[in-house]
Amino acid sequence: MSDWERLFNAYRHIPRKTLRRLGIKARHFWYEDLLQEGYIGLIRAARWYAVQRTDYGPTFRSVAIRIVRRHVRRAMVKLRQEGLRTTTIGGHDRMDLQQYNTTMRMELVRDVLSLMDKLTDRERAYVISHYVDEVTVTSISETIGDSRYHVTQEIQCGIGKIRDSFVDCD
Repeated sequence: MSDWERLFNAYRHIPRKTLRRLGIKARHFWYEDLLQEGYIGLIRAARWYAVQRTDYGPTFRSVAIRIVRRHVRRAMVKLRQEGLRTTTIGGHDRMDLQQYNTTMRMELVRDVLSLMDKLTDRERAYVISHYVDEVTVTSISETIGDSRYHVTQEIQCGIGKIRDSFVDCD
């Protein structure tokens, strides 16, 4: 194992601690992105320190904290510039509520669409027709030629499979 890898492993707690000190909690949806940026900063600090280290220079910890903090703050600025507006409430950055809700809705739709392949073709067609195209159960049953009861059962079965998949993911 090289010097920089030893430094990285010994100080890999620094990015999480830096995020905590900046007031960014793990429940924020951008936490993982900022944590990754922190780890990139830690790798860069470890590589730089392994090459530039002197007996009289700064400690690795102080170098790592400074570089990790710089990487995280640059990533926060980049997220803001990409349209993730934040407001400061109680000294902590909070995402604009409307934008947060929109983002969460989009993530939920993406997750549901990825689970649609677990449904049969008929269930998928009925669920999409009813919930996406907003077609009534009566219209679907008249178009397909099935009873309303059968269409309702297929829709409920499909939604049940999606719900169960979400429970399995937690």
